[in-house]
Amino acid sequence: SHLYTSLTPCHIDIAYEMEPSNDDSTVAPATTTTNTGASPVGVQDANNDDASSSLDNPSLYISTDEWFNGIQEEVLDFTAGTSKRKKVLLAGDKLYLGNKFYDMVAKLYDIYVKRSDIQMKNKSLKVKRMGGWIYNGRKLYSRSDVHSIVDVESRVWIQQNTDTNVDKFYVYPQRDFLRKVLNEYSLVSITKGKPTPNDYCRLISLIFSHKFREKIPLLFTPKHNMSRLDIDSRTSEVRTLWRDIYLTFHDKEEIMQFPDGWNTADVISNIEDHQKYTPNDLDRIRLPRTEKALKSMKTELFLEYNKLLERYKSDTGGGSGNPARIGNWKDRDPLSIRDPHYMGGTSSDYLTFMFFFDKQYSFPLVEEKGPLPAGCTIDDDGYSSAITDSSMAQGRITPTFGINRYLSQELNSMSAQSEERNKMFSEMGQQLVNAVQSPQVQ
Repeated sequence: SHLYTSLTPCHIDIAYEMEPSNDDSTVAPATTTTNTGASPVGVQDANNDDASSSLDNPSLYISTDEWFNGIQEEVLDFTAGTSKRKKVLLAGDKLYLGNKFYDMVAKLYDIYVKRSDIQMKNKSLKVKRMGGWIYNGRKLYSRSDVHSIVDVESRVWIQQNTDTNVDKFYVYPQRDFLRKVLNEYSLVSITKGKPTPNDYCRLISLIFSHKFREKIPLLFTPKHNMSRLDIDSRTSEVRTLWRDIYLTFHDKEEIMQFPDGWNTADVISNIEDHQKYTPNDLDRIRLPRTEKALKSMKTELFLEYNKLLERYKSDTGGGSGNPARIGNWKDRDPLSIRDPHYMGGTSSDYLTFMFFFDKQYSFPLVEEKGPLPAGCTIDDDGYSSAITDSSMAQGRITPTFGINRYLSQELNSMSAQSEERNKMFSEMGQQLVNAVQSPQVQ
């Protein structure tokens, strides 16, 4: 086996043995710990390269004794009957957080918040949340099981603890805690995890691709428009479909297409930074995401798009001296949807990108409503006569007024038709009598 030792101007690392490598020329880096409780040094985080330099920064760690003494403190339930403490932790349930535990996490917060590459606000909430991570992440070991602990720093601290009255210890590597903090609050992780216009454009192109276009109703049809059989079978189908979308989204070999007209000179000249709206950004495709994150993107995207279309379809112009516009909204210039009045607070043109696709395939994302039955509306004459009625003028308009008027009109129509039929039969009967009584018939 290989033995590792290292000296630094600040501390002496504890040496320990590693398993031999299959290739003697390539030796895995060792994880070392300090006798002062500073950070483990020299280990690269394979899951988050951008956080590695921060993980190896000793200034982001507190001493080993302070860390482990802090996480040993018991957490009490509100119902324990003890007097209230000032330090409260919310970790699934409402719990009391001991002063030593809270002060330790608060000290770490003060260390993190000073760094420019870590974004944190609201100390009280962040301390409670981070305390919850430790509370849920720590594991209880007995002194006899110390050799089963993988983390060397934890194992050494327990072995050096001379209090024979204590047989059980909570273990949670400080490095694992810092990794979680960096994954949650570092600017690099925040920036990478936040969807960009390219991410939205790829998801949009994927949904409108020939592979998934026919499945759009399955993804976006509201349940109230589906039959009972469709609702029952929908869950498993959607789960399978989203898995396929997820895998295709991260497949760098899958080249997504642009909507018709997107790369014309007119569109390029009207959309600022047109080149950033591309569905084939390899740097973004390579980023790890979960299916849940992709579904969240879809939900946010279609909420924004539905609000945009609602404003776009209901606008008929007019007002402020502008001419009124009466016509089919589907026939308008697709670039007209970029009007700030429709976009609202959205400044990105990935919604324009989506509208181009939607228009190209005859708006499969738009829920069409059927026409109203004939006679169920109130015409101008009916409305005028209604408001002159004394009962209506006194505010006693009933919700069934439209239905009652419709039924009344139908009844009058049927009565008129009945009178016409009676008159016609009467004339036919008289003609028959006259014909029978004529001399020729006799």
